[in-house]
Amino acid sequence: METKPSLVGQLSVSDLRALIDEKLENITTKTSSKIQTQITDLQEDNVTLKQEIDSLKKKVLSLDCYSRRNNVIFKGLKLTSEDNYKEAVVNFCCEMFDMSNKLWVNRAYPITKNKSLILAQFPDDKDVHEILSKRFQLKGTEYAVFQDLPEEVRYKRARLFAVRAEVERILAMRRMIICFDHLNIDECRFTWENEKLVSEGMDGCEKLNRLFNHDFGEFLTKLAENGPPYLHRPEPVIQPTAAVPTPVKSNFDVGVLGVSLIKGSQDNVQRRIN
Repeated sequence: METKPSLVGQLSVSDLRALIDEKLENITTKTSSKIQTQITDLQEDNVTLKQEIDSLKKKVLSLDCYSRRNNVIFKGLKLTSEDNYKEAVVNFCCEMFDMSNKLWVNRAYPITKNKSLILAQFPDDKDVHEILSKRFQLKGTEYAVFQDLPEEVRYKRARLFAVRAEVERILAMRRMIICFDHLNIDECRFTWENEKLVSEGMDGCEKLNRLFNHDFGEFLTKLAENGPPYLHRPEPVIQPTAAVPTPVKSNFDVGVLGVSLIKGSQDNVQRRIN
């Protein structure tokens, strides 16, 4: 039985190398094309998943805001006991806002360790609207009233309030309203996203600069890096010791620094005596 001559025996070493390289190149090309297709599919899926996650976040945030809609936070209430939070809220609203003493408070409780902030829940939407509409009457006092909002919204609002304050400080005041997590200036809407000021999906800094003909770039950079200045103020002392005189009330909080200076002065006097 005759056997056909082997093809390998008829090829030179260089021909074999070229044939192997050609086969490997075809395999590599097919594999690369397949991998690239898989990568493209994964990138498209990733974009879709991010959009779905963003949509879910917005829905969760909306539900969170809705669940807090009748919550109001009171700062500076005078408490005489540990179990009269509801009574303290009612008395405060009657005295400061001239509201009825039959005000319905479903529940009230402190949300800080030093009980400086009291959260109250009002079943009636009208009561909440009346309280929030009259809170401007507290300006210049030691009291304050806030709407209960999720942390994400409060984070944005804090920075938008800082932007508004800077505009008021630098330039003549215009119509500037903060509504939920947006700052409206002359029919232009600004918000805070990814540590930047944004307006209609564009760079909010450039739009703000053109709107007021002023460069806010340095201020916004510091705001993104350090946050609003008033968030870094020291907490006021809750109760000074008997040996330390009570600090005089003023437009700003004396805080821990003032008490430290008083104590330091007393220590210096004591060392001189000794």
